[in-house]
Amino acid sequence: MSENEKPAKPDTAVTLTHRAIRPAHHGPAAARNLLGVALAEDDEYEPAWRRLAELVTDDAERLFCLNRAYAVKADPATDRARKALRGVQPTPPPEARDVVEPPRPDPVASTPRRKSKPKALLAAAAPWCWWR
Repeated sequence: MSENEKPAKPDTAVTLTHRAIRPAHHGPAAARNLLGVALAEDDEYEPAWRRLAELVTDDAERLFCLNRAYAVKADPATDRARKALRGVQPTPPPEARDVVEPPRPDPVASTPRRKSKPKALLAAAAPWCWWR
């Protein structure tokens, strides 16, 4: 490494978020992807959730990001933004789906239980009961 080179920084949620918000970045889609990686690193990093909320174009995704940011840090400005989206059903944006638990499977229909005992079991137990 020469004197002028800076050491490479590790990719953390903080460094990835800083890279995503640089003005010279390649656009909102690339910034959203970087924020998704940052959140995969640390899904409790509130600034990444707030920045992602600014970049998403869907209100349901925006509300999801704001809810996650508010759950990490109860900020009044975040709460006002959440309240402005009242009535919207939150949906995770594609970039955050790796940090959200998958939906639960549909419950399996239970098989009906037998109300009576099998005849073979009763027949096998009959001699033993008689002997007692």
